[in-house]
Amino acid sequence: MKRGLYALLLSLLMLSGCSHGTAPEAADNEATAEDSSGDTTQEQLPESADSFRMAGTGSDTLVVYFSRAGNIEPAEDIDAVSSASLNEVDGEICGNAEMIAGYARDTVGGDLLFIRTAEKYPADYDENTRVASDEMAAEERPELNMGDIDLSGYKNIVLVYPVWWGTIPMPVASFLEGLDPSDKNIIPICTDEGSGIKNSIEDIKELVPGANVLDGISIRGKDAADSASTVEDYLFEVKQSLG
Repeated sequence: MKRGLYALLLSLLMLSGCSHGTAPEAADNEATAEDSSGDTTQEQLPESADSFRMAGTGSDTLVVYFSRAGNIEPAEDIDAVSSASLNEVDGEICGNAEMIAGYARDTVGGDLLFIRTAEKYPADYDENTRVASDEMAAEERPELNMGDIDLSGYKNIVLVYPVWWGTIPMPVASFLEGLDPSDKNIIPICTDEGSGIKNSIEDIKELVPGANVLDGISIRGKDAADSASTVEDYLFEVKQSLG
């Protein structure tokens, strides 16, 4: 496939992802985080992603993902083989959300952004579940620690997230409420363990009125490692629909 070059405008944070059902899954506690950052990275862009770009001004697509694993202190003992939310790739631990976000960027090009909270979540599963439940009940908006990022130039936002308590995690709500939705396409991809994507789509629409929120797709956590073709097919369909 013919490829072009694109500039990665945002620093990359390669952090493990997570998958959730109604509440954060216990397997998500087995997490590690490895930060990697750079000023500008040039890679090959799939020819099929051309329509997602602003001519002459770089990419207008942003792939955003949230993971609990990247927002807690990393655990010392990691068993990627038995964990539903972790995968081992070339000797490195990779979480579901990160992996799916990578597949999305490989398909459409664009930039990659990790949603990072100012205050870390408890590493203990039961305590984390309580905090997440309290946040949801109070409709809290956790403060984010992502620096000063100008998102005005992005037309398409691929949003990758786990389903917590049947909807988006509250840090994702914090991100969306800080977003100017004007003329933006929100393209959701979630991981879940049975609750599905529907409720989260409705909540996203309420948070970004005026944006074009697509129906999105849901991927079971156990299928994340093998979801490259699923993500690719979905985003190609999105490309066709957006024109």
